[in-house]
Amino acid sequence: AVVSTQSTGEAVGVICECNGKWKVVEYSEISLETAHLKNEEGKLLFSQGNICNHYFTTSFLADMVQDKEQQLIHHVAQKKIPTIDSHGNADTVTGIKMEKFVFDVFQFANRFTVLEVARSDEFSPLKNGPGAKSCTPEICREDLSNLHKKWV
Repeated sequence: AVVSTQSTGEAVGVICECNGKWKVVEYSEISLETAHLKNEEGKLLFSQGNICNHYFTTSFLADMVQDKEQQLIHHVAQKKIPTIDSHGNADTVTGIKMEKFVFDVFQFANRFTVLEVARSDEFSPLKNGPGAKSCTPEICREDLSNLHKKWV
């Protein structure tokens, strides 16, 4: 499932077709120039935000593990890592994180469908700690409460 991205700077990967294969391009792997491209209707070309709600058959996943896992590339992400300096003070350093994602198998799918869902019903990312400006536990809790209120 996907949601329409809110802006070109939103920290969410986008689903796109590349050389005839479907894939997710992570927000950290797409250039600002590419992120701002628009279609003939003036809408963002890469606007289908991946929310990691995927459905696979177990046979497809078994095949991926047995035959395709070695073909999956690593995504390289720079992350701030909390540490303590030589004086015992809290500090951070930048580290490199090598990642593979479940959606990297899209490229091997013979059948692929994307369903766009309502953001307010399906997506409230938790990426930050309490008190941040966005993607916090407080915001997620409020979004979930608002969803449940719509049901009653």
